Amino acid sequence: MRHTHMLRAPTTVSKCIRDAKFEISDSPLPLLSVTLSASQNLYTRRGTLVGIGGKAENVVSTLSILEPFRRVIGGIPFVYQRVSSTSPVTALIAPKLVATSLAVVHLDGSTDWMAIGRSLLAWTGQTLSVTPTINTKLVRSRASGSRLQG
Repeated sequence: MRHTHMLRAPTTVSKCIRDAKFEISDSPLPLLSVTLSASQNLYTRRGTLVGIGGKAENVVSTLSILEPFRRVIGGIPFVYQRVSSTSPVTALIAPKLVATSLAVVHLDGSTDWMAIGRSLLAWTGQTLSVTPTINTKLVRSRASGSRLQG
């Protein structure tokens, strides 16, 4: 079974922006619901956004390419969709594989994480840093991933 992590780092830019709310639904298929405040960015792997709740006319969605040369070497996805809105919205995200376990990881800056291989599905947070990495201490098939700091 494959594990997918959605990450959120605390927002420190403005006290007016509330943190995004991540909720997992497992019936009948695994789905992730992300409630965003106005002007908050959500990054999700290309092709996983399946719906928007709220004022869809206020939503802007663009493709973001994240360090493709460093990511392609490790087989890590580098095309993500950036979703933002001028009003609060809820995004519905579905992993491409049905046999996927979902987990929400809240980062508070005290511990860094490594999302192995293609396991990073979505994230948000002004202070979250997502960078490709290779850990030579892991088995070769699990050595590449995304380092998450925030």
